[in-house]
Amino acid sequence: MRALIICAVLFAVVVIFVFSSSGWLSGFFSKLLSLSDNLPEITADDVSNVVNEVSKAWKEGKAAVLLFFDKEETDNIDGSINKLIGAVKNMDEKEYTAAVNELRFEIRRMMEMLRIKFENVF
Repeated sequence: MRALIICAVLFAVVVIFVFSSSGWLSGFFSKLLSLSDNLPEITADDVSNVVNEVSKAWKEGKAAVLLFFDKEETDNIDGSINKLIGAVKNMDEKEYTAAVNELRFEIRRMMEMLRIKFENVF
């Protein structure tokens, strides 16, 4: 009987951890997506500040995201942010637009992976 209670408690802890982590990740990616959706035009005065804010938000949550996603997936977002920073430094509008779109795509793809769907489970 004691073993059953211990197993039930451990199972409950794991289930709570999984669902709370999923909720946190959803909120984190929603925040990151809203930051990327609010990126100004490259000609704006504060564009580098906003890009740095996106980069800072990603760096703060990256360690936690690495617990649940493959490193390749996080490297895609890192690459998108680096392209974004490079475009701002070069003041290249086409490169900036492409980097913003790529970043939004990668964030949405990560959010899609969090959804409970047959292809995400297997």
